[in-house]
This record gives sequence, structure tokens and C-alpha cells, in this order.
Amino acid sequence: MSLFRNQNPKPARLLRCAAALAWVALVGSGHAQTIVTLIPSPTIAGQYQASFESDHGLAGGFADTFSFVSPVNGTFSLVLDSLQPVETSGVFFQGYEFNGGSIVFFSGFPSNVQVGPLPVIAGPQLLLIGGVAAPARTARTEVTAGYTGTFTVHAIPEPETWLLTAGGLLALAARRFRMGRRAPS
Repeated sequence: MSLFRNQNPKPARLLRCAAALAWVALVGSGHAQTIVTLIPSPTIAGQYQASFESDHGLAGGFADTFSFVSPVNGTFSLVLDSLQPVETSGVFFQGYEFNGGSIVFFSGFPSNVQVGPLPVIAGPQLLLIGGVAAPARTARTEVTAGYTGTFTVHAIPEPETWLLTAGGLLALAARRFRMGRRAPS
């Protein structure tokens, strides 16, 4: 239930704008861009995966941008893990933005995150991950902080595929029904 349901929507809009500005200010201090190439899974048909690592040499907020091309329509999942313990120089993840959609904040600033499944359409994709590297250290001091991640895209059959499958099953059922009627008694 919204606090501003029957009232002027301006305060809610202002609150969302303030949250978005805070996000940009926090993650805007460090920025890296990575192009990720998805490769087909050798064991699971219709699944594509890619692994990556992102390192940060300064303590403080970061925003990492990952771009990839999804070869299929389907769902997208992501797993992120801090490489170092958070107490020393690990990474806290604060949120993500997928294909220019809404910013999704993680609760409790975790050091390990699973995202998805999110719908994805074949073609170029853009993912922004924000967080804080070495939160226990003074901002902008040199650290060794980083994280690993794994993208996974699962293909979902097109509606035409489902229709063809259903049509084939109906044809088999009709044939079996006709053969059953012709059997001698």
C-alpha cells in the first residue's frame, strides 16, 4: 500500500528522484566497462554462460557496466561473489540496473548476490552493478578489492514452437483414436 495513494504524487516522485541521485553519487566515483561474451553450455541445450572478474584498486563506491549480446529470447540470471572478506577489503553490492530499467537495491548490502531470472530479448543487453569496495577503509585509499560473476541466459521456446509441439501431439492423438476405432472386435 502506497503512503501517497490518494494524495499528491509529487512527494513520491521526489523521493524516487532523491534515491536515484543518491545511487548515482554513490556509485559514480569508480567506473569500469566490460564486454562479456556468452558461450553455449556444452551440457545444457539452450543455455549460454560467461564468467568474469572485476577488480577495484581504490576504496569507495563503484559502478561497473557489463554489456553482452543475448543470442536467444529467454531469462537472464547473475551470481556475484566478493573475492575478499568484507572485513578487510571485500565488496558490498548495493544494487543493479538492467537495460535501463528501474534501479533495484539489495537489502543489507550483501557480499554475495543472486539476481534473476529476468526476462531478456535476443540482442544487446546492458547491466550496471553498483557497490562499495573495501567499505571499512578510507575512501580513495589503495586496496585490492574485487568480485567474480557468472551470467547465464536460458532460452525459452517461442510461441510458434509450443504451437507446433501441441499440433504434433494432437495429430498423434487423432491418429491413435482413429486406429482404435478400426480395430476388429
